[in-house]
Amino acid sequence: MNSRFKVVMAAVAVTLSTGLLEAQVSGCSSPATRHASKRTADRLATAVDRYADSIAATGLSGVLLVGVGDSVRAERGFGAANRDRCIAISSSTLIDIGSIAKTFTAIGIARLIEQGRIRETGPLSRFFQNVPDDKSTITVRQLLTHTSGLQSFHDTAGDFEVMSRNEAIRRIFSDSLKFAPGTKESYSNSGYTLLAMIGENVTGLGWQQYLRDSVFRRAGLRDTWFWSESGMPHDRVALGYLGLDARGDPSKWPLTWASVGGAGIVMSARDLFRFSRAIEKGVLVSAAMDKAMQEHPLKKWAEGWEVSETPYGKLVMKGGASEFGFTSQLRRYVDRDVTVILLLNTRRNDKDYPHVEVGPGLSDVVFSSLR
Repeated sequence: MNSRFKVVMAAVAVTLSTGLLEAQVSGCSSPATRHASKRTADRLATAVDRYADSIAATGLSGVLLVGVGDSVRAERGFGAANRDRCIAISSSTLIDIGSIAKTFTAIGIARLIEQGRIRETGPLSRFFQNVPDDKSTITVRQLLTHTSGLQSFHDTAGDFEVMSRNEAIRRIFSDSLKFAPGTKESYSNSGYTLLAMIGENVTGLGWQQYLRDSVFRRAGLRDTWFWSESGMPHDRVALGYLGLDARGDPSKWPLTWASVGGAGIVMSARDLFRFSRAIEKGVLVSAAMDKAMQEHPLKKWAEGWEVSETPYGKLVMKGGASEFGFTSQLRRYVDRDVTVILLLNTRRNDKDYPHVEVGPGLSDVVFSSLR
C-alpha cells in the first residue's frame, strides 16, 4: 500500500475529539451513509465508498466522483447539504466550486484565441484605455499563468463586496506590482477578473452570458449556475459549513466584479465531469490548444491549471477553497484518462483545507484499485 495513502487514511479515519460534528450530522439519520450510491462488486466503487466513509467519520461532507474515460466508475455523496433540513448530498447536489471557476474563464479565453479574436501575446494596452506604464505590457498569457505580477485580490471587504466594473479596473490598475511581468509566478484573482473583462470587450457580451453560451451549453452542462442566478433550484444547493456553523448559501450570494472571472460558479459533480470530458474530447478547445494550456512557463501554473508530474503520470489540476466552508478539486490524470473530482462543503475550522489531503488520498485509492 502506498505510504502516503496509509498516512492520509489514518488521518481521515480519526474522529474529532469533541464529537460535535458527528453529533450535528447524526441528527439527520446518518446522511453520511444514507445516501450512498448503489454499491456494486466493482473494486474501484467499493474502495471509493470505504474512503468516503472514513472521511465522513471526521465530520466532513461532500461528493467524490471518479471517471475513467467517458464512464463514471464511482460516485458517492456523504454528509448533509443542509443540516437543518436533513438534506443529504449526492452527485446532483449543486456545490460552490471556488476557484475552479478560473478554469472556465481560461477555457472561455482559449476559445477566443482559437477563433483569432484574441492573441496570447496581446498586451493590456490593446484591450483597455489608460493602462499604467508598469502594466501596459502585461499579456493575456501572463494573466492566464499567474505571471503578470498583479496583486492577489482587488477587494477590501470580501468576495461579495459591491463593486462596479470600472471600480474593479481602477483598483487593479492603481495597485502596485509584485514583480516585473513574466519574471515570477504568484496567484492572482485580479488577473482573472481582467480576463473576464477582456472577454467582454472582445465579444460584446456580459461574461456570464458568454460562458453560458460558449462553454456551458457547448459542454452539455445542465446543473451549472452563477451565484444568485434566477432559476437556480435552491433546494438542491449545498450550504457551506465551518465547524458547526452554517456559513452561507451560494444561491443567494451576489456576484460582483470583486469575484467575476475568478469565482462565482455553483454546479454538480456530474456536470464538472461533463466539463472535463468536453475538454478531453475537443468539444470546447482543440487537442492542440488543450495541450498548450498545460504548459507552464515557470514552475507550476499553466493556463487555468496547476500542472505536476505524479506516480500516475501528468496531473492537470485546479482546486478551490473559501472561508465559507467549501473546498474542491478537479484532477485530470491525462496520461491515464482518469478524472478525479471532490466537492466538499465542510471545513472543520478556518485553518482546515481538507481537499489538500482528500484529493491525493482519493487518487491513491483510485489507482491502487485500477491496478
